[in-house]
Amino acid sequence: MFRCQKCLNEFTKEFNSCPVCGGAVEKYELLDEEVVPLFSELDLPFTLDPSKHQYKIITQKDRFFSSKFNPALIERALNEYAQEGWVLKNAVSADFGSVGMSRNELIIFLEKAPNGKVNS
Repeated sequence: MFRCQKCLNEFTKEFNSCPVCGGAVEKYELLDEEVVPLFSELDLPFTLDPSKHQYKIITQKDRFFSSKFNPALIERALNEYAQEGWVLKNAVSADFGSVGMSRNELIIFLEKAPNGKVNS
């Protein structure tokens, strides 16, 4: 993947400069163990209550996707998550646009029942 250092737009192919803002574009790779914190240490601690539903969102930045759309990888991801008790609740396509550039991204919503119970 490639990212503009100025506007932080991401691209799947290399450009000499960002087509959006003209900034420098650099190559980067996300590592599986790389974690982006959702909350700062100032936030209150959060512990999942096993008696409540849990939700997971999969996007094209998830480890199961590659730079190209691959239904077999999505199927594998859904089957692996199903083994952990996750159920597909919804999938949507979202358009993200910017000046001169837009991308369409698949977003998958999964749900896990309280205490791992399976809904029939």
